[in-house]
Amino acid sequence: MRILTFSSLFPNSVDPTHGIFVYRRTSTKAMIPGTEVQVIAPVPFAPKWTRSERWGRFARIPGTELLGRLRVHHPRYPLLPRISMPLHGLLMFLGAYALARRLHRQTPFDCIDAHYVYPDGFAAVLLGKLMRLPVVVSALGTDINLFSTFPTIRPLIRWTLNNASGIIAVSLALKRRMIELGVDENKIQFIGNGVDIELFRVVDRSHARRTLGLPEDGKILVSVASLRQAKGQQHVIAALSRIASNCPGLRLYLVGEGGYRKTLERLV
Repeated sequence: MRILTFSSLFPNSVDPTHGIFVYRRTSTKAMIPGTEVQVIAPVPFAPKWTRSERWGRFARIPGTELLGRLRVHHPRYPLLPRISMPLHGLLMFLGAYALARRLHRQTPFDCIDAHYVYPDGFAAVLLGKLMRLPVVVSALGTDINLFSTFPTIRPLIRWTLNNASGIIAVSLALKRRMIELGVDENKIQFIGNGVDIELFRVVDRSHARRTLGLPEDGKILVSVASLRQAKGQQHVIAALSRIASNCPGLRLYLVGEGGYRKTLERLV
């Protein structure tokens, strides 16, 4: 089986941790005997001369690269943040269509595996319709919990879900939310994100604290996430400040990186 994975949530040589959970799932799938996977991970167009740190990263991402065993393609598409959000899926489709069609003609795919309902899933379903391929869309969280509350985006999300051949929800809460949006329950399968037990495993707590240079006594809270306002680390910090006097030795560690870092540091 040849699978085309389509998602902008995918690592690259400039940002190797971006969407790494999608990479893990995809690379594991590619290890199944008889399975071949190619990846299209679109990125917004940015001129190489830009001085913006954010857009400069996009400009440095190569058009094609090899990540592990996966061949990853990064077609460009035009994007105006916020302003073009209702057009985001269409613009992503237009930027990726020529590449997807060429890859499909070289060696036909059997299906498209899309991650993130909007804009990625929307673009993938359009590709599937033109290339006559079934499309499975994975809902990951914000794409359903937040974007479906936007009046301009909700119809596009419903269209994507209703026109996909199958839908994967990484939590039961997401499945329930999609059913509330009018999606046929029989199309949705709950498949939680897996855990690589070679990377993540239980070890002796005291040994782990000593290895990481952490105090061996007292309670520790850990939040692992991108440092973005939507992740809510600011609420954890505020809560900690209220209970710290009743919990001597309590510590909070925020593990991650992102544009909200300086705000969180000031709040601390």
